[in-house]
Amino acid sequence: MKFEQRGGRVILTPAEGDPFECYLTWFQTQEPNYVLADRREYIPGQRHSVWLGEDQGGGLFPWGAGDLYLSRIEKYRTQWIADHPSDAEPTSAEPLPDWDRLLEWFRSPANPLYEQVREKVALVAERSVAEQVRITDQWQNLKDLLSTPNLRDEIGLAWSVGRLAEGLANGQNPLSVAEKAEWNRKIDTFNFPDSCKLA
Repeated sequence: MKFEQRGGRVILTPAEGDPFECYLTWFQTQEPNYVLADRREYIPGQRHSVWLGEDQGGGLFPWGAGDLYLSRIEKYRTQWIADHPSDAEPTSAEPLPDWDRLLEWFRSPANPLYEQVREKVALVAERSVAEQVRITDQWQNLKDLLSTPNLRDEIGLAWSVGRLAEGLANGQNPLSVAEKAEWNRKIDTFNFPDSCKLA
């Protein structure tokens, strides 16, 4: 079972059967005492993570309200249908970020940006041992985040790509305007929030 609040949506996944997804605004009409976060993920018996801005912390655990919400999935489903007779299936407030397509593009041999960034990382790493440790760690963090499903998080992506760009700039090998523009185009194409773009 799992409770998620992200991207203007609430997604409740039962132990068996189909997940229920609804707009956050609609969920708040059903649960007016729900404590809003920028993002929330709760898995009974495992974890409760809460994001406020770029800060992630642990929420109440166990989370009694979350257990209650998960026990009401069928109630919500029934009420949603009653409230939306022409739309029996809840619809997403916005398209989900497509992590798999972003990863496929990122590491594709046809993508010159990957090789350009890898070369810049190597050049910065040659400057000193300290630079080598720092920049290779930032580069690996980005690759790990993109390729590891349980690490994938929009806030983490924004932080990771921003730190890498900052590290390259500090190492006298900044990303070019064209390289940033190419990354930003893919962020739009694959439905990621603007916070994941490079300035």
